[in-house]
Amino acid sequence: MKLYTVEGGVLRLGPGQAMTVSPEQLARRRHMLDVIAESEDGNRIEARSTRRCQFKVGEVIGLPDLPASLVNILIPVGAPDSITDKAAAAGGPRRRRARTGPGGE
Repeated sequence: MKLYTVEGGVLRLGPGQAMTVSPEQLARRRHMLDVIAESEDGNRIEARSTRRCQFKVGEVIGLPDLPASLVNILIPVGAPDSITDKAAAAGGPRRRRARTGPGGE
C-alpha cells in the first residue's frame, strides 16, 4: 500500500476500508480496526475498518489507492508538502521582490 500524509483536514474512512497504520494508530483505534497482517519489522500494520474512523492532519496512513474524493486531503509521503515547495519542484517561477524607485514608485 502507498503511504499518504493527511494534510487537507480530517480524513474520514468508512467501514470495510483496507489500510496500513502504525502501532500507535492501531492502539488508539483498536476498537474500530481488525488486524489483517503485520509487517516484518513491525512498523506498519495492515487493517480493515469495522466502522467509520478518522485521522487528523499530520498522520500517515497507507491506502491501496487514492480515491479522487481524497486528492485534496492526502499527499503522498515524500511529495512536496507546501505550495511553494511544489512550484519549486516543478521548476515554476519563484517570487521576486518588487523593484521600486525612490519614493516607492
